[in-house]
This record gives sequence, C-alpha cells and structure tokens, in this order.
Amino acid sequence: MSEIDLTEPIVKFRLIPNHYNPVNTLIFLGNGNLDFGLRVASHFNPECLSECRIERFSNGEIKIPSIKENIRQRDCVIIQTVDISKKWSINELIMELFVYKHYLFYFHLIHN
Repeated sequence: MSEIDLTEPIVKFRLIPNHYNPVNTLIFLGNGNLDFGLRVASHFNPECLSECRIERFSNGEIKIPSIKENIRQRDCVIIQTVDISKKWSINELIMELFVYKHYLFYFHLIHN
C-alpha cells in the first residue's frame, strides 16, 4: 500500500503570474456580495468591470441581459460569493454562477 505524499497540495490553483496584464481582464459580478466583488474589482483597471448585471424575471428565474463588452480573447472572471444571505439562498447563488458561466461560454461561441 502506497503512502500519501502530504507535501504535494491536493488542490492546485492557477495563480496569477507576475507578468499578468489586467487590461485584458473583464470582471463579471454575481449577486452574492456586490460590495466584496466591487472591492476585488477595484484592484484592476476601472474598465475591467462589466456593466452586465444578473436580473430576475417576474417569476424569479435568472435573467442575464446582453453583454455589451467584447469578450473575445479576454480573460473573463466571475466573482460570485456563495454564503447564507437574507436575500438569496445558497442554491440560487450557485445557480447564478452556473448560468453566468454557461452564458459567457455560449456568448463567446456565437460571437467568434
């Protein structure tokens, strides 16, 4: 039986390198914690923050308006915190994240 190597990390992250260019980044914010998302986005150029905001239909379903920015060949970052909230359930916030990711992927495919 082989032993587990505890010196190797179990989860590997893609860290931002020192030569990272934040001009090429586009940040999308979810409804989880807008204040936190805005504070993170403030470390990038102001132009990096997308104007696209998640909305809701009258029946409560998720609605993502059209993206006005060009996402072609850009690094898209979604900031969505998932925490217990009085306004949103954890399930709704996770679903927002999945819908946002799917929408960005689909939008990228049809506009290339």
